[in-house]
Amino acid sequence: MWYDCGYLLMTKIQRPSDLDPTLFPEKMFALRDCSFNALPEHWWRYFSADPSDLVAKELADWYQKNEDDLLLPNIFTTLELAQEFALKLPKQSEALQIVRIGLAAQYHEQFMAEQTAKRPGEQPEGFLTMLRQPKPLPIEAGRWLGIELGWFSYSSIHTWVCESDNQQLIRNNPPVDCMPNQYGLQNDFAAAQYLISQIEIYNGINDDTPLPKVYPFCLIAYDTSFAITKQQILHTTKSNNN
Repeated sequence: MWYDCGYLLMTKIQRPSDLDPTLFPEKMFALRDCSFNALPEHWWRYFSADPSDLVAKELADWYQKNEDDLLLPNIFTTLELAQEFALKLPKQSEALQIVRIGLAAQYHEQFMAEQTAKRPGEQPEGFLTMLRQPKPLPIEAGRWLGIELGWFSYSSIHTWVCESDNQQLIRNNPPVDCMPNQYGLQNDFAAAQYLISQIEIYNGINDDTPLPKVYPFCLIAYDTSFAITKQQILHTTKSNNN
């Protein structure tokens, strides 16, 4: 079972140069916000934009109207809000994808204990808020992309591939299949658990301040949001009104 962490609006990224091209696809999904493309990056950017930026002004107004269901820094609490926001953005060079994130339920207690122990400025506000009253995520409602291994630091999310040395865990003939899928993610929960255990061992070697705990997050995409365009939405709306 997975607990709902909310929705992200994101695009695939070009495989980072420190990742082995024989292991990872050229285009991939990743939660590490040092490289992944999530929109918005932070809501406050629309409020600090140039006054002549009419798109930013419209998005800031939209945020104020819907702020009770929008979480920092870029989490949507409903699919409808994510779709509505996507339609307000200028045309993107890459196809936008709405992705729902879930935390493996058996890691919930550990995650909450770790995150609530930090100073408020270090908390991943959106995920933490969603998980305070955990709700099961119906993975069958969307398209399974895979499992990402991530941790939080100063409100930023990082993944296991941020440390390129972790790629060696795939090359060392692991007891389970840890080969990334076509999205650059893990297909199998057993593989995710194995990698987490090995990463924690690696983090604890000769290190008095090990990295935060690593957690498995599933990524679920929704067919209705693939290659969504304003023309498609307008056509559908017009047809429904006739």
